[in-house]
Amino acid sequence: MNAQASYLFAGLGSDLSPTFTEMSGLFRSRGGTEPWQRIDSAIDPLPQVRAILLDARRPGRVLIGTQSGIWRSDDRGDTWRKTGAPKPDLAVWSLAAHPHQPDTIFAGYEPVSIHRSDDGGMIWRDLGVKVTFPEVTEQPEQHVKRVIDIAIDPTRPDDIYAAVEIGGLIRSRDGGKSWACVSEGLYVNEDPLDLHQVVVSPAHGGVVSTVGRIGLFRSRDGGDHWGTVPVPGGTPKRRPYCRQLVVAPDDPNTLLLGTSAVYESENGLIFRSTDFGMNWSPVDLGAPARGTVFAIAIDQTRPKHIFCGVKTGDVYASHDGGQSWVTNPLPQGARQLYTLKAG
Repeated sequence: MNAQASYLFAGLGSDLSPTFTEMSGLFRSRGGTEPWQRIDSAIDPLPQVRAILLDARRPGRVLIGTQSGIWRSDDRGDTWRKTGAPKPDLAVWSLAAHPHQPDTIFAGYEPVSIHRSDDGGMIWRDLGVKVTFPEVTEQPEQHVKRVIDIAIDPTRPDDIYAAVEIGGLIRSRDGGKSWACVSEGLYVNEDPLDLHQVVVSPAHGGVVSTVGRIGLFRSRDGGDHWGTVPVPGGTPKRRPYCRQLVVAPDDPNTLLLGTSAVYESENGLIFRSTDFGMNWSPVDLGAPARGTVFAIAIDQTRPKHIFCGVKTGDVYASHDGGQSWVTNPLPQGARQLYTLKAG
């Protein structure tokens, strides 16, 4: 395989709800536009892939989080080996690399736990996350919580943030040794605590942005205080369901946001901001996104290569910074798309 080629990786899974069909699958497409290859035949059991990690500092290395643990490839998915990460009770949902130490990786689990590796993902240790979540997420019944995304502040790398679905945001200020919930408070319901992603832009140290069931929230003091950032894509009566927020690698003020009116939507939308979220404009994919946008990926070494995917399995690719797009759907029957990564 050409070591210099760019590839797009796609993972299938499910949200583990009894009402959804569980899917498994890991696929790869050269450039994101060539036919998809299934690359999970050597992984046992077949993986439900909700997290993929690539790192431009380690070309060819791919890590995936699955229902059986974490697997690693050093040849862009041609071969795989299981790491020493513990098998989760339910699933591994998130993977994140340290911005300055390429062999340090964090993994988020369901139920809530965070594990750390300092050798590129082979040996892991549990960071022992113990936090109190807002009462509304525990009553009238306790929701199973998952660490759905992890972000490290590039300007303050001891500051780590983790978005918890139906739990809020948790934070460590000592590299993961201790954690606290920074979404404490009284809530009418769990809507503002159902988070899906957390981002810290390298140009805005201490400024934390997180998206979830009812839009985009931002803190300018490391999570101590929060405000709402108006975003499009909702309805007159409800703020938009947001699943993805991505910072452009070549311009930290440019954001891409994936939204829809509701969780199970037939009309996914993508918006772009070039002023860090003050103003938004729609991105024309060239064809309707026939489902909720669950994934947006930008190739870190080729920032004009942008991809998005909807839960139904449709994938859209642009090689000119989003000016034009082609559709490259996953093979027939492949749905429950949860994650895309490019590199």
